[in-house]
Amino acid sequence: MAAFRFRILTFRAGVQVASVTRALLPDANAAFAEAVERARRAVERQRVPHRVELLDRRVMLDALDILASTAREASRSGL
Repeated sequence: MAAFRFRILTFRAGVQVASVTRALLPDANAAFAEAVERARRAVERQRVPHRVELLDRRVMLDALDILASTAREASRSGL
């Protein structure tokens, strides 16, 4: 009986974690999109930062990775 109860509690915890993750994902996606847009604008102005901060989340992106990714996408699409 204890093993069954543990499985139920584990399942409930997993469901709660999934719901919290789903709730936070749109904010994370919006922050990422904003950081990529800021990096793109910086490149257009010829002032490329080494790192781009994602809002207040203290997550850092390497601007060179963003540029390399953008260049790969542009070459794939024929731009």
